[in-house]
Amino acid sequence: MNEKFSGKCFILDTCVPIHDPPSMHKFGEKNKVIFHIVSIEEIDGLKKCRDERGLNAREVSRQLLALNDQKKLGGPSSFDKHRVSILYGEDQFDLLPPGFERNNDNRILVLAKQLEAKGYHVVFVSQDANALIKAAACGIEAEIYKNDRLIETLGALYSGRT
Repeated sequence: MNEKFSGKCFILDTCVPIHDPPSMHKFGEKNKVIFHIVSIEEIDGLKKCRDERGLNAREVSRQLLALNDQKKLGGPSSFDKHRVSILYGEDQFDLLPPGFERNNDNRILVLAKQLEAKGYHVVFVSQDANALIKAAACGIEAEIYKNDRLIETLGALYSGRT
C-alpha cells in the first residue's frame, strides 16, 4: 500500500454510474473511485438498451475511455497512482459469510474485503438497498449514493410566498 495515500476507496456498484454517469468525479480528489471489472461488463451489456440506462451506459464508457486516453485510469499494477481504477480480485468467496452466491454483486463485495485486508479504508457505494444490506452484513462500510439529489428535504424548497 502506498504510504502517501490516506483517503478513502469508494467502490461503486454498477447502479451508481448508470444512474448518474459523472458520479465517478464526485468523490473528491483525495479519494479513489474503484470499479470492479464485472461492473464494466454489466455497463457493456446495458449500452445497447434504447432507454436512459443505455444512454447512461454509453456515457460512462466514454468517460472511462477518456480517462484511459489521458493515462488517468489505473488498473491493478498502477492502482496507487490513479484516482479512478478498474480492478478485479480473486474469487475468494470465503471472505464473505456462508450462503453468499457466486454472482457479480458479491464479487464486488469480495474486492472490498480484499482491499480492506490490504489496509485501505473502503466504502461500498450503491443505490440498491439489498446490496447495501449485504455489505453491512459483511462488515463493509456502505453508503447510499445521494450526490445527485439537489435538495435534502422538501423544507429547503422555495414555498412560492414571501
